[in-house]
Amino acid sequence: MSGDLEDFLRRAAERRQQKAAHQGGGQPAGGRPQGNQPPPPRPAPPQYTDQRTERNVGNRDDEVVMAEVVRDNRADNEAELHRKQAEARKIAKRAKAVAANTRQRQANERATQAKAAAKVAKKEAEAARAKANSAAALAAGGSPAEELLKLLTKPGGIQQAVLLREILERPEHRW
Repeated sequence: MSGDLEDFLRRAAERRQQKAAHQGGGQPAGGRPQGNQPPPPRPAPPQYTDQRTERNVGNRDDEVVMAEVVRDNRADNEAELHRKQAEARKIAKRAKAVAANTRQRQANERATQAKAAAKVAKKEAEAARAKANSAAALAAGGSPAEELLKLLTKPGGIQQAVLLREILERPEHRW
């Protein structure tokens, strides 16, 4: 505070000296400066505006400085890093699940193909067996008509023929 007071007193003394120099005799009677001398400097406008703001120096040439908001990028970067890591974990988890589902689906397809191949092989084997049996029957006794005739000529053949008819015909009369 004492520094402010000393500054004020020094400026006041300088102003008084400037006024005295301007009024005293620095100018001839015509009011113009002599020779090549520059005109005397104009008195500076007062730096203080009024009593209430007397101690506040008002510089009118100062630019208005806008406050700039400075963000803490570290917090944003850390939050972004955590978000990206969580997203990467989710993607990895989904990828593992998709890979497991794909492996399971492929295993099921292989098992289905193996079962289908086994069924086809079984049917082919049965067809080959039936073909071999019919070829053996033809070689042994001939046609089915001949076998039926042999069956009827045997003593228990009629009984077997009736059983054969019961097996081959549907019992619709009992339904």
